[in-house]
Amino acid sequence: MKQKGLAPLLVIVLVAVIAVGGYLLYQKQTKPVSQLVVQPTPISAEESTDWKTYTNEKYNYQFDYPTNWYIQTLGDSEVYLSDQKLDIKNGMDSPSLQYDLIDISYIPANQIDMQVTAPVGTQQKLSQFLYIQKISDLKIGERPGAKINFVDQQNNNKNQSQTAYWIGLDDGKLQISATSSAKLKMIDQILSTFRFN
Repeated sequence: MKQKGLAPLLVIVLVAVIAVGGYLLYQKQTKPVSQLVVQPTPISAEESTDWKTYTNEKYNYQFDYPTNWYIQTLGDSEVYLSDQKLDIKNGMDSPSLQYDLIDISYIPANQIDMQVTAPVGTQQKLSQFLYIQKISDLKIGERPGAKINFVDQQNNNKNQSQTAYWIGLDDGKLQISATSSAKLKMIDQILSTFRFN
């Protein structure tokens, strides 16, 4: 008699579990995954006539930059741009602390130690103090890339926001960053002029 009394209760519990599981599965499948694709802000035709072109023969890319800006390279891997005169030396510790600039660095595939695996819109911890706050897919020319917003919590628990752009190359990536919000706005325009050979 007791077993017959348990059978209907077990059937009800089983039906409820199946119904809840089915509902959750349905919700997961019907929610579209939002993937933001960012396009750089193009420069106007009249602005671009006054721009110079930088070409990197080794990594097969080029871009335009304002005529009144200075450019300095350290080998083929580091390119610095600024609207102030630059005097960056090999081995200089953190030029970004001494100049307001845009830094374009080539990073070989075998030295990429930071793997971004978090889906768009999620937070990923990269180190004790550094978190990815937002990742947006990006296309530069025909190259895949990303705009990555970091939050650095190292400075006395004050969240300091940083942004970097990554552009995939055949054997590594370009990492592009700025030291100020004014330079960050200029990155968008410079990225719109990137070309790959």
